[in-house]
Amino acid sequence: MTQLKRPPGPGGRNFFEYARNPLYFFMRMARTYGDIVELSIRNEPSYLLVHPDYIEYVLVLNHRNFIKHGFFWDQWRPVFGEGLLTSEGDVWKRQRTLAQPAFHRDRINAYSKMMVDITKKITDEWKDGEERDLHQDMMRITSQIVVKTLFGADIESGEEDLGSAFDVMKQEGTVRKPFRMPTADEETVEYQNIFERLDERIYNIIRRRRSSSQQTEDLLSMLMEARDEEGTGMGDKELRDVIMSIFFAGHETSALALTWTYYLLAQNPGVEEKLLQEVTAVLSGRLPEAQDLHKLKYTEWVILESMRLYPPSYGFGREAVNDCVMDGYEIPAGTNVFLIQWVTHRDPRWFDDPEKFRPERWDNDLIHKIPRFAYFPFSGGPRLCIGNNFGMMETVLMLAYLIQTFRIAVAPDYHPTPFTSISLQPEPGMPAMIHRR
Repeated sequence: MTQLKRPPGPGGRNFFEYARNPLYFFMRMARTYGDIVELSIRNEPSYLLVHPDYIEYVLVLNHRNFIKHGFFWDQWRPVFGEGLLTSEGDVWKRQRTLAQPAFHRDRINAYSKMMVDITKKITDEWKDGEERDLHQDMMRITSQIVVKTLFGADIESGEEDLGSAFDVMKQEGTVRKPFRMPTADEETVEYQNIFERLDERIYNIIRRRRSSSQQTEDLLSMLMEARDEEGTGMGDKELRDVIMSIFFAGHETSALALTWTYYLLAQNPGVEEKLLQEVTAVLSGRLPEAQDLHKLKYTEWVILESMRLYPPSYGFGREAVNDCVMDGYEIPAGTNVFLIQWVTHRDPRWFDDPEKFRPERWDNDLIHKIPRFAYFPFSGGPRLCIGNNFGMMETVLMLAYLIQTFRIAVAPDYHPTPFTSISLQPEPGMPAMIHRR
């Protein structure tokens, strides 16, 4: 009988080193111990998986055995409920099937004008020569885009209230975990009040839409009209959970991708010049449209390279349901496996000079020359982010508009700390000077 292997690892408990700086911790573990590392975090057996083949095993080849469970996901289940981000099995499959038509490429392309118009409307308020927090501005723009595409005419005012409430709830929840704490102090009570108000706002929109005979073209209408094979649609609770997942995925990743892109452009002015040249040649000063996307190749490479170095989703976890064997390594039931884009995206085996910001590396179809999961900013397999095409179109169009309209100057010597919330946040923000071109 073949003796199963146990992965190498540091031994002992690793939680405190992990908690101090997760990105540094995972990178050090990979560089010290290799493609699979045995860890002990929160007294739970855990493996770090680095090699693309191991990531493919979890996300594709044996995906039914690895679920979104364990402390990585449990802390967010009160927020997202049983939506697309957190549900499993038949519940997830049903939701994905019902929601998928709303994210068909033709449907998404129809939102391109709205994306650019909202970007223009908000940035028209910017004053030449002022300093702004670019991260907060990008969050404001993308939250209004996703609220408008989700709810359409139902939201004529107060878009920012929804976006701001969600962002405050998410950011506070990262460190407070209020759903596991007694309602003892004022901050915890206020946080729960924000959560309840956000829930009430969403349920009110759903109830108002159900009672209306008006025909609309937004995502909520498509989700409400969708039926499964038995002719059953989503109930209010299921709609709420799906909406929360779409809201997060629909604006958080795009806002962060653009924020980190401008940070990288500040370090690489030659890239910004090439980007401006392409956008100028393609658009000649007009607003970008969906049909321009195939011409904005360098713009797309800039986003791809930014998400390689600073992936908005820097890593995530799965839990093994049953014992299994991967490449001779035993993975016992209950083991948490960590798939960390921050680590795999910076692997020199797949990317030359991996710490360098070089959008040109994506030329000549690089994506199909590297292993399938050497680059996975939107996850992969059946759980590939349902809004990946939405997000890519949004970021490319927004970047094209912003680069031709403004010179957004993050100081070259400014280096924010990547803060590992549920996504990769710049701490303490991204201050930038705004100059109209």
